[in-house]
Amino acid sequence: MIKKITAVLTAAIITVCIAVPCFAEINRDWQNKEIPTERQLARAVDYTGAFSDEQLEQLNEKLDKLSEKWNVDIACVPDEDLGEYSSATKYADDYYDYNGYGYGENDDGLLLLVSMGEREWAVTTYGYCHTVAFTDAGLDYISSEFRRKLSSGEYAKAFDCFADLCDDFLT
Repeated sequence: MIKKITAVLTAAIITVCIAVPCFAEINRDWQNKEIPTERQLARAVDYTGAFSDEQLEQLNEKLDKLSEKWNVDIACVPDEDLGEYSSATKYADDYYDYNGYGYGENDDGLLLLVSMGEREWAVTTYGYCHTVAFTDAGLDYISSEFRRKLSSGEYAKAFDCFADLCDDFLT
């Protein structure tokens, strides 16, 4: 009898432990709205599960190399939805700021955010990337290139294309 009770209790505890992470939400209230002095996350963070571990690792390696080459932060974030944000632009701006992205005193960098649920995207730019490297026309060209791949469901290729085009424009 004691063995049966122990087995049932053990099974119940394991079930609860497995189920709890399923109810976790993505925390979009980063750092209580305090801007950190250093980057808090990788340059590519996948909240959708659309990337394999290998694809995400390769994208992060590419973004790290390009960011170091040009002394700017280049980041990509696919997410399921915008959460409490009213636009992809507001989400991208906050994500960049409150996760400590940006190189140097001018906070140089850019971040591509794609919301799969709303099918919205935004690129936020800072410092050199905002004032010199990426004009509106340049961002329109970049977006037309990577959106084709997004539309066909080639997410890894779309973000890889974005990184390549950032390299081209920074050249």
